[in-house]
Amino acid sequence: MENIKNVLAVDVGFGNVKAVWGRPDPNMAKSFTGWKEICFKAVAHPVSGFGGGYGVSATDRIEVSVGGERFYVGPEATFGGGVRALHEDYIATLDYEALLAGAWSYMFKSKGALYPMVDVLVLGLPVSRFASTRRRLAEIGAKTRRVPVPYNLRERTQKDFVDVKPGKVVVLPQPYGGLTLASEDEKAFDLFDDDVVSLVIDPGYNTFDWFVAKSMKAQMDLCGSFQGGVAQILKKVSAAISVDHGVESPNFGAVEHSLVVGSMNLGSKRIAMESYRALANREARSTVAEFLQRFDPTKCRVAKIYICGGGANFYAEALRERLGAYKIEVMEDHVMSNARGFWLHGIEA
Repeated sequence: MENIKNVLAVDVGFGNVKAVWGRPDPNMAKSFTGWKEICFKAVAHPVSGFGGGYGVSATDRIEVSVGGERFYVGPEATFGGGVRALHEDYIATLDYEALLAGAWSYMFKSKGALYPMVDVLVLGLPVSRFASTRRRLAEIGAKTRRVPVPYNLRERTQKDFVDVKPGKVVVLPQPYGGLTLASEDEKAFDLFDDDVVSLVIDPGYNTFDWFVAKSMKAQMDLCGSFQGGVAQILKKVSAAISVDHGVESPNFGAVEHSLVVGSMNLGSKRIAMESYRALANREARSTVAEFLQRFDPTKCRVAKIYICGGGANFYAEALRERLGAYKIEVMEDHVMSNARGFWLHGIEA
């Protein structure tokens, strides 16, 4: 492989931040041999008091200063569920900037060295925001930003922060990353056939996106997005728990975790989540019904369907119920699929 590139791919979603970095193995085209990755909640938690994120090495979080404010970001940014920033203009928020800088800092930590420049920075947008904001996000990504040096590198580097800048910025629709990753499977060679139409369904935290491609070429007029993501399910479940048990509505992070593990602690009381899982499934079916009113896979001659994104497990059953004529593939490690596809695209950019 010529011109081995150092690529940082960051998918800053409303629910999670997914980042993949590294250089590919020069002996294997498009290989994941040289990559590392991280996933953490998209929570930029304000630092109160004296902070101390720089010195608390036992806590897996990084303190980032943005716009005169300080935030913790990372797997342990907060001991609670944290609050996601469901902002209409998300890419312009301090939260987004803090999360992007945090992802870059975790790359430093993983590599054990400071990389003030990467050859390519790949970022993503929901389908509905892609056409209107891709240029602005490219400008945001291209600017010089101040990234904190991880605690474990400070003594050796004698630096608290470093200014970083990418050589090139690529902005993609988020589900295109999932399709790019799917195309790496040797059994998916037909994705490149001229007459094969593929559909990637990407239920995220805030939006329910779908992406259509013919022979791997985006058909943006057929793609779409609406506010039907996991947050809408969690909102309904949280409200139901509040009414049923006479408590304040639990935060979405706690509800999401409890739906996965099957129970929730409400003070000293432990409640089962079976009925709330049923409610979540009903809400997912409602969202899928709305999606199918907006897009008809049969009319568009869709041949292959993939599900990726953080909310894949919430919607897979409902999608299979309504699209029983199709073989629907939930991508392995669906949370990371878009970011991994971004990285693959970046090494060819």
